Amino acid sequence: NQFNGAYQQSASTLRFSQMASTRMACAAPFMELENQVLSMLAGVNMYRIEGDHLVLFKDEQVLARFDAVYLH
Repeated sequence: NQFNGAYQQSASTLRFSQMASTRMACAAPFMELENQVLSMLAGVNMYRIEGDHLVLFKDEQVLARFDAVYLH
C-alpha cells in the first residue's frame, strides 16, 4: 500500500497530518504494520538526524529509526 500526507518542519520540530493510505487488501500482519506506522507518524513531534539515520520522536521517546540506504 501507499500512504501520503502533509508535514510541518521547523528546526527539530516535525509533525505529520492528513495521513491517508490506499488500504488495499493484503495479509493481516502487513495491514497491522501499516496501521502501526500511520499511528506512529501521527504522534511524531520531533526528529533528529544522526549520521545516516533519521530518528523520529514523541517528546523524548524514540518512535522510529530509519537508516539511509545507498543504491549503486
